[in-house]
Amino acid sequence: MLKHLAKMSIFFLGASMFNGWVKIHRSLLDWEWYHDIKVVRLFLHLLLKANHKDRKFEGQTIKRGQHVTSISSLSKETGLTGQQIRTALSKLISTNEITNKSTNKYRILTINNYDKYQNNDETVTSTSTNKTTINQQTNNKQITTPEECKNVKNKYTDAFQHLWEFYKNNSQPNSPIGEKKKAFQKYSALVKEFSDDIIFKHVEAYLNECKRTDTKTKHLVTFLNQHDFSEPIEKPREKTWEEMTPDERDDAYIAMAVKQGRG
Repeated sequence: MLKHLAKMSIFFLGASMFNGWVKIHRSLLDWEWYHDIKVVRLFLHLLLKANHKDRKFEGQTIKRGQHVTSISSLSKETGLTGQQIRTALSKLISTNEITNKSTNKYRILTINNYDKYQNNDETVTSTSTNKTTINQQTNNKQITTPEECKNVKNKYTDAFQHLWEFYKNNSQPNSPIGEKKKAFQKYSALVKEFSDDIIFKHVEAYLNECKRTDTKTKHLVTFLNQHDFSEPIEKPREKTWEEMTPDERDDAYIAMAVKQGRG
């Protein structure tokens, strides 16, 4: 989906309380879900409703690119039925467009890679501002050397960046994830012994256990330092249908739909 949104933009005006616009690339027409009007409607709705900057909500930080909502709220706002919302969410999750985290009160939906295509750089269209932009780019090239650019670009590996974003988006509420640089240093040492995939699966299992037991999440660097990645991953006991909250039952249905590849 990212490749369909990351280049040129057309602008959707926000509703009365959501002033401004979001960027939508025309190659959205080639997106694999574009033929499914319900999925497109829900995704665009989430894109319009997502925070454009971090905000506080009931004592926790809802990050840029996230939206606090519920199945019933999404149904009322989009005109889709609850079942249609669950099915559309399962499709978006299955192709990694969004991630879903539920609490006992609400769910937090995160638009993956939001920062990469909803950046703060405005597309310049007028002749006069184009000239200014060209001059600024020329000056920037004189100030920043190619070697400096290379160092900035290669500071973190793609695998670590993916792990960091996943950890940040799936940590328990009010759980700061710590210093990125130190986490990367430890991660770089670990990947000499364990594969990226093994590390990610252990991290994923830990976050799921924190969610299941409602336990505060450690700083990422602390977890990487303390965890034994050579141990097999233990599968936690799953709640029965009777033990689940309504939102957890919705999540269970969505997960089942994703796994079965239907919806």
